Amino acid sequence: MRSIQIEKTLQADRWLIHMVVVMGYALLYLPLRAFSENHWPVIAGFRMACLLLVPYRYWAALAVGESVVMIHPNMACLGEFGITWVALMSVPRIALGMPIVWWFRSRTALFPSHHQVNIKVLLCCALSLSVLWAAMNSVTLSTVQLPTGPYHAPSGTAFMYVLDNYLAMLIVVPWAVMVRTHRRVMPDRLLSLRQMVRKPAFRHVSLTVLAFTVLTFLHGVVTDVAKPVVLTALFLLVVWLTLKHGWVSVLGGTSALICMRFLLDWRPDPAILQMHVVMAFAITGLYMFGAHISSQWRQHEQLQRDAKQTQHVAQKALLFGEQRLQQTSQFLEQVAGVVCMDYARVLQRFVPVEARDGYDKDFLDVPKQVHYVAESIHPSAWRERGLAAALEESIGMALHEAGIRYSCETPGIRLRFLSEALQGVIYRMACEAAVHISASPACIGIHLTLRMGRRRGVPWVGLRMDGMLEVSQVAYGLLQAKQRERVAPKLGASARPFDDLRLLARLFEGDIRRRATVSGMRVTALLCDTESRAQHERSRIKPLIRLWVG
Repeated sequence: MRSIQIEKTLQADRWLIHMVVVMGYALLYLPLRAFSENHWPVIAGFRMACLLLVPYRYWAALAVGESVVMIHPNMACLGEFGITWVALMSVPRIALGMPIVWWFRSRTALFPSHHQVNIKVLLCCALSLSVLWAAMNSVTLSTVQLPTGPYHAPSGTAFMYVLDNYLAMLIVVPWAVMVRTHRRVMPDRLLSLRQMVRKPAFRHVSLTVLAFTVLTFLHGVVTDVAKPVVLTALFLLVVWLTLKHGWVSVLGGTSALICMRFLLDWRPDPAILQMHVVMAFAITGLYMFGAHISSQWRQHEQLQRDAKQTQHVAQKALLFGEQRLQQTSQFLEQVAGVVCMDYARVLQRFVPVEARDGYDKDFLDVPKQVHYVAESIHPSAWRERGLAAALEESIGMALHEAGIRYSCETPGIRLRFLSEALQGVIYRMACEAAVHISASPACIGIHLTLRMGRRRGVPWVGLRMDGMLEVSQVAYGLLQAKQRERVAPKLGASARPFDDLRLLARLFEGDIRRRATVSGMRVTALLCDTESRAQHERSRIKPLIRLWVG
């Protein structure tokens, strides 16, 4: 019993929705029909837009709504044009176009997905509807019975019907397509005026509308010789807008057609008709050209997203590598402590007191070597006091043991606010630069400078390492050759070539360079903390929209 009641309620709701569709279509049809003219039937574009936006189950309601609106004015002309004309005019044109639009929507993939539309199929659908409705209007016009006899339409009337319907569709239909493709990705909140003004598309559209207004005014004040120049400028504006923004050419094409409607006096003149034909072909070509440009832009955006994702994965891999090195270093130190404790217990149990001195001396080197290995893998100063301590103490200790002076200037605690992946790259690059500079026998000192800043909300870090080279100290450097060879193992560096370091810097949208200076050698690197920007972009990422598909 309850299921029957629910079914009746749903059925009543369906009929209510159909009635709302009938009334809504009729209320919109009446003012548009009054605004439409024979040579500018905007109602044709409105019909096609409704067929593209409204689901199939409400199409019958659309046909009923148009029939209700058309019956009364057609019956008023019964005595003037005859019953045949009234009967043909009462046939809803939207019902005639339903099979065509259904075939294009269901069989030719007019809308491949919720955010895509095939512009070529859309234009073919508009042209097919224009031909169908123009043929129906021509047949209806041929049945007009005047008091003086049958009405004979001028030659070319059918072609003018096709052209006028097609131009009207070019004005209305693209905006309906934009509503369909963007309704699922509308912003959560309206943009403020300042945010809208900052967008390049808004500025370009505003300039274009202003330019169309100025050109329309100029067309009314210039001489007849200069009017074709103004019309050409209108078309060039549409071309410029298409090249800049692709799909935004919809606005340019619509504005150009509206301006042409008000600027050109419609009359059965071959010159005027030819100009309309040229404009229709030009706007159609620009729509297809804008489709191709938009498709290329979307592919480029997809490639950029893939590159950003690959970059993010590579940075995560570096971070995981650093974390594993840190765990390995901590584990080695723990092992060294355990070995010391076990060795002390063994000595106390099995070795006499008078014989322990020799064993202690030999074993003290074992934890020291393990500590050196742990420090080379991941310095304890970094774990305990941060990156600034590692840059100053770990690198400084390795260079001092090799007889090289070292000094360091860092932002200090501010380095902690950088991403962990970037901190790891900074330390590894500093170690590699120190190894490259200290490899020269003439190196007597190294100075490291780190600077931080922010550009467009993205933190950046500049690294500069200056090596002081003195030719007179080459002999001393040769004596310290073995110690200097141990700098790389102590810092965990591998003396990578600069091409590998440059690839590492590009993961953070930076670069590294090496050049000779007056005092010796300089290595500079610039890195950006892209992790913060990536998190912001991922938080506001939206589905990929492709308005036009070529």
